[in-house]
Amino acid sequence: MEKLIDIAIPFFIQEFNEEMKNAAINALENETFVGGESIIKFEEEFARYIGTKFAIAVSSGNSALHLSLMALGISESSKVATSTNSFIASANCIQMVNAKPVLADINSGDGNIDLNSIKTPVDAIIPVHIYGNPCDFDAVKAFSEENKIPIIEDACQAHGATYKNEKVGSLSDVGCFSFYPTKNMTVGGDGGMSTTNNEEIANKIRSIRDNGRKTKNEFDKLGFTMRLN
Repeated sequence: MEKLIDIAIPFFIQEFNEEMKNAAINALENETFVGGESIIKFEEEFARYIGTKFAIAVSSGNSALHLSLMALGISESSKVATSTNSFIASANCIQMVNAKPVLADINSGDGNIDLNSIKTPVDAIIPVHIYGNPCDFDAVKAFSEENKIPIIEDACQAHGATYKNEKVGSLSDVGCFSFYPTKNMTVGGDGGMSTTNNEEIANKIRSIRDNGRKTKNEFDKLGFTMRLN
C-alpha cells in the first residue's frame, strides 16, 4: 500500500514580481498618489477587456456594489434579491443603502441563485457568479424583464469568465468586480471596479466615489471617499 503524502495547498499565493515592483515604483515616483494616469489607463483597458463602454475604479468590490445600487436609485423603500451563497458584501451593500435584502436559495447544480425561491416582489437583483462560475443569466434576464427591475452582477470572483461568449460584468445594468488579494486579478491591496454601458450610471458612480463631486469645486450629491489609489 502506497504511503499518502500530505501536501499543503495554500489558499492563495501573494505574488510581487520584478515587473510589478517596477510599475509600482514608476507610479509612485511620477504620478499622483490618488487616481492618476495608471488608474485612467486601467479603467480604459478593463472596459475593453470586459466589453463595456465604461469602467469606474473604486476602493473595493463592496464599494462597487454599494455605489452601483446608489447610482440606480435603490434606497430605503427598496427590496433587493441576492444569493445566499456568497461573501457577505453581496447582502451588506443592500443594507448600506437602507434597502432590505431578500435572500434567495441556490441551485444545487451550480451553487448560483435559484430564482424560483424568490417569493416576494423586489426592486433589483444581484446575482452572483460564484467561484468564477457564471449563473444562468438568461433566467436572470427574463426575471428582470418580467419584473422590470435592474440587474447588478456580482462578478467579484469572476474576472474573465464568459456566458455565451460574453464576459460577465457586461451582461447587466452594472457589473461589479473585486481586486482583493485572494481574487484571480489583484491590485496589491483592496480595489474594485464597476462596469456599465450606461453613461449616466457611470457618471453617478464616478461622482459618488469622490464625495459627490460635480466639478473641481462643486458637489451636488451625497458621496464617499471610495477612490482607487
